Amino acid sequence: MAIGFCAPGSEVTKLAVERDCTLTQKPAHDGPLLAWLRIHNATLSPQERNLVVSPYYHANVAVYRSTQDHWALSQEGGSALGGRAASASLGGHRFPIQLLPGDTQLLVRVQSHTPKIAHLLLDLEVRSHPSTEQLWLALHMGMLLMMLLLVLIGWLITPSMLQFRLLVMTALVPVSVVIGSGALFLLWPEASPHWWSMVVFNACNVLRLASLSWIYEAMISPYQRRNLYPRLNHLLYGLSWLTAGLFIIGWPQTGWLLTMLVLVLALAIPALGLYTAIDMPPRLKRILRGYLLLLFLLYVGAILIMVLAQGRNNWPVYLSRVIDLSLPLVMLATVLLRNKVIEQEFQRTKAVLDSQTVALESERQSRHEKRMLLDMLTHEIKNPLASISFAITTLSQSKEGRQGQTPRRLENISRSVETIDQIIERCNLANGIEDERIAPRLEAMDLTLVLQDLIASSPQASRLTLPVQEMAPVMSDPYLLKVIAANLIDNALKYALPDSPILVEPFTITAKPRGWGFRVSNAIDPGMTPDPQLLFERYYRHPLAQQLRGSGLGLSICRQICELLGGRIDYQCQHDHITFELRFETT
Repeated sequence: MAIGFCAPGSEVTKLAVERDCTLTQKPAHDGPLLAWLRIHNATLSPQERNLVVSPYYHANVAVYRSTQDHWALSQEGGSALGGRAASASLGGHRFPIQLLPGDTQLLVRVQSHTPKIAHLLLDLEVRSHPSTEQLWLALHMGMLLMMLLLVLIGWLITPSMLQFRLLVMTALVPVSVVIGSGALFLLWPEASPHWWSMVVFNACNVLRLASLSWIYEAMISPYQRRNLYPRLNHLLYGLSWLTAGLFIIGWPQTGWLLTMLVLVLALAIPALGLYTAIDMPPRLKRILRGYLLLLFLLYVGAILIMVLAQGRNNWPVYLSRVIDLSLPLVMLATVLLRNKVIEQEFQRTKAVLDSQTVALESERQSRHEKRMLLDMLTHEIKNPLASISFAITTLSQSKEGRQGQTPRRLENISRSVETIDQIIERCNLANGIEDERIAPRLEAMDLTLVLQDLIASSPQASRLTLPVQEMAPVMSDPYLLKVIAANLIDNALKYALPDSPILVEPFTITAKPRGWGFRVSNAIDPGMTPDPQLLFERYYRHPLAQQLRGSGLGLSICRQICELLGGRIDYQCQHDHITFELRFETT
């Protein structure tokens, strides 16, 4: 069969095939396409053949036979006539042709909705034999429906938004194939060609392109921190529905242009999302990139083959079928592999969390045992300390206790007992705060008076300076506040330079947020500057202060009590001077 395409603008009534139909390639123009066919029958008897015009989506197809002086219309069909047309068949339009011995000349006039880019194949087949193309197309639709069933079962077993999106996309593919192949109109001859072939078919195509980005969004969004990616997806979805609306109102040309834009965005937006994804498992990112590249190559290949085929073969149709199968298959494989990678990441994370949980539980148990041991020790030590303290009091009152070295030794013993008792009290207080057994009891109190009482009871009261100033009563727990002040004053007396003054200064915060507090300042040896990172940690003591009495609990308890009372303790050290400031903000 020889084929010659006629020049654009040629009319059937004025056509001279030797002059007008000499093009070897299908011309790209907006009008109807005319093709001249010369079919040679070398036998001496007539033959019955089918002239096949495919794909099915061509709106109008007219077949003319050559007579003595003009072209006579022989048969007419096309998708615009729907299933009622005699030529309608699966995958295309088939026109019975009687070939007489010798040459038979036919003229085929084809009108498409998109003549510039529409694929066209003109072929002959034996009428009595089943069409191989139709069998392959039926098998193709069966495979798509089977894939849809598998995805549906997967969604019913493990319902999720990602599985639902995959199900929607997988459903759109067979719907578009059933309409585009003409199967719908063979099953339902009364179906409207405009609504199904134009509106529903094109809407399915554009929505299935957008669903590609929709599925990728479900996999990429958990790793996205930028607002641009979701905004671009929303733009794509809005553009897709706008395109579908254009087909409904009868603007197909603009709709097809926007469909190409949707295709570009459906591939570009996921690529951008993968590029800007944060903390996505590298293996998952490689899988998503690989499948996106595969889809890009398939679509580019389909467009190139459609341009190069020029009506000489059916490769564009074959590649479109590959895409129809590949799109849901690739996305299904992507979702399955993504689920596998996520499961592996979950197991690794779970193992790490289990390990950390075991370590935390072990540490908690260790701390609990330490507290029990400390509580036991403090309980057991208190009774001997009470006996020792009573003995010291008795000896100091006796006549022998006031002679020679006895008073000094008794004083040393008494001071040691007092130190041990303070350590026990601090340990009990620290454990009580950690175990939440101590709750503050707030009441109105005079801060200046509390500080004055503490200074007056100190053995080194002469070194402590308290500026006289009037302050309004404050709300706090008197006992816990005394503990903080006593610890800070004791800490200052212990580490300040010998005989240097110590300033204890209450203050009122007048600027917003208002509040109150007090600070303790003293001079120190520059070599005794503490580590600011460890200063408030339990048991921390400066390396050069190991010879001084103390437990390293005082500042740790101060910070715990401050947090319990809703305040904070700040620390400043300037070479040879250190200041601790307690601050409570009320409004």
